[in-house]
Amino acid sequence: MATITRKVDRQILPQLRHQYINSTMNSDLGVPLATGDMFLVEECLGKPAKYLWVETTAGTDLSIRINSRVVKVPMRDPILNNPQTPAIENSYVVLDTTQGPVIIGAAEVWEIKNVIPINDITFIWTAGSWEVVVA
Repeated sequence: MATITRKVDRQILPQLRHQYINSTMNSDLGVPLATGDMFLVEECLGKPAKYLWVETTAGTDLSIRINSRVVKVPMRDPILNNPQTPAIENSYVVLDTTQGPVIIGAAEVWEIKNVIPINDITFIWTAGSWEVVVA
């Protein structure tokens, strides 16, 4: 599994940053993309993406898995402290991989906007080509 990172100029306003990749590009290792490769969206944009657009060509069998990082904040111990306040100092980040794979059919356009923060995307396909835009 290789990673794909195409960094956007950080002087561009965060709400205007976007990135485009397709199945014919090379990974960070300089080899063509293969099934199971991961697009590191947050590293590219400098923020999690809120928008994802995917287009496939005829004969493509693409499925993607969207991973997002979630900050977990535990509640305080009700015996020792006020039970109604969160323990922010004990917060931690968890990689949420519970989202099931999204299967995108041949010659299809699929998009998602403002549903979950997109930190990285894993691509699984055997044939055809695809294009992706994140913002």
